[in-house]
Amino acid sequence: MIRDTAPPMLFILDPNFNRLGAIINGASGLNYSSLEWRSVFHKPDAFLVKCPVADSRDMDMIMDREALYIIRSDTLQVGRIWKKEFDLESRELEISGKGAESFLTKRYIANTKEYIPDAGALGLNAAGRIMARLINDNSPPGWLVANETENEVGESIYLSVKNTKNVLSYIEQIAKAYDVGFGTVLDERSGKVIFKAYRPLSIDVDVEGRTYRLSDDLGNIKSLSFATDSEKYFNYISVLGEADPATGIEFSAIVDQSAGGEVHAMRHKGKTKRRAYTDTQYAALLQAEGVIELSRRRVDEAFEVTPKEGTAEDRINIAVGWEVFCQSYFVNMQTTFFCTELKELWENIYSREYTFGYRRDMKDEFMIEIEEEIINV
Repeated sequence: MIRDTAPPMLFILDPNFNRLGAIINGASGLNYSSLEWRSVFHKPDAFLVKCPVADSRDMDMIMDREALYIIRSDTLQVGRIWKKEFDLESRELEISGKGAESFLTKRYIANTKEYIPDAGALGLNAAGRIMARLINDNSPPGWLVANETENEVGESIYLSVKNTKNVLSYIEQIAKAYDVGFGTVLDERSGKVIFKAYRPLSIDVDVEGRTYRLSDDLGNIKSLSFATDSEKYFNYISVLGEADPATGIEFSAIVDQSAGGEVHAMRHKGKTKRRAYTDTQYAALLQAEGVIELSRRRVDEAFEVTPKEGTAEDRINIAVGWEVFCQSYFVNMQTTFFCTELKELWENIYSREYTFGYRRDMKDEFMIEIEEEIINV
C-alpha cells in the first residue's frame, strides 16, 4: 500500500487510550506547523510535533497530565509522549516522544534466567516469540498486548537475560542480532496497543505498487549518501565461559561469521552462568552471547536516500523492513539492503528519507561498554 503524502491527523490519548483531542494540519483549532515521524526497524519510532498555540484551551488539553499518547490517523502507529515544551515568546508548543513500546525501559527483567529452545518445538523460541515472552514475563502494562503465537517470526534462539537490564534493551538486541523488526499499533476496538515483530520482506516477494530498485539512472533518487564504517568491526568471537565443575576445564564457544574472508577476531567473557545445563545447552547460550556481541560490531554500511516525489502512479513505495536494490553509478555501489528507517516530514511540503542498512549510532546503549569488554586476539 502506497503511503499517502497528505498530513495525517494526530489524536491525543489519555492513559486508557480515550481521545482527548486532535491536532490537524492546516485546520482551525490546534494544528501543527511541523511533524517529523521516524519509523525504525530495530528501535521504537520517534516523533516531533511543533504546534503554534493561539487558544489557551488547546494548551490545557496538551499539557494535561493525562495526555500521554499520540496516534497517527493513517497508520495507527502509537507513540508515548515523553516531552512537552512551550515557548511563550513564539507561542509554539513542541511535543516529542517515541513508540509506545519505549515504556518498556521502565520494566526491568524480574529474574536472571535463560531462554532455551525445546528440541521438539524450536518454533517456541523464535526470535519474535522471545520478544513477546520478555514483555509478558516482566510485569507488562495492562494496555500492551504481546501475543507469542502471532509473533512467531525469525530463527529459534537462545538468550540469557539479567535482572540489571530493562526489557526494551533485550528486544533491541534481538532485533539487530537476528534482523527481526518490531513496532506497535493501536487496536481502536479493544483500546489496546499491539506489539508486532516482523522479518524483512525479501525483494523476491511481489507486492502491488512496490518499488524494487532505487538508482540514479532511473531518476527516482533526489539525493543519496553512502557511508561505511569498519573501525569497530569484528566477525569472529571466542566467548569464554565458566570452568566445568567436574574437570576444571574452562568452557568456550566460537562464533565465526567471517565466511572465508579476512578474520577480525576478539574474545569476550561470557555472562551466562553454567548452572545445571548440558554442555550442548551451555555452548549454545555462549554462542548466542557471541552473536549479539558481533551484531554490535558489524560493518556499519548504509545508504540514505531522498526519493523524488512523483504522481501517485510512480511514487516510491517502500516500507520499513522491505528489501530494495540500491544502486549508484556515481559512487560505483550496488547492493541489496532492507529499509531500516523511514523519516517522514510534513513542513510546508511533504518529504521522505530512507535509510537502508544500519548506521552507527554513538548514543546506542550497546556501544557504551564495548571498549572495556573487547579483548583483541
